[in-house]
Amino acid sequence: MHLRPLLVELGAVVPTPGLALVEADLPRLPEVLERRRTAVTPQVRVALSDAAKA
Repeated sequence: MHLRPLLVELGAVVPTPGLALVEADLPRLPEVLERRRTAVTPQVRVALSDAAKA
């Protein structure tokens, strides 16, 4: 499901890139998601901070 393009078209703020996994990554899903969380947390914090100021 590709919801991101629709959200952007509707004017939503989507501060992080999309996430795609291949089936081979599923056994390591917790590790993959933790790396992802670590990578996008700063972007989400900035977006939330900017939204709070608006």
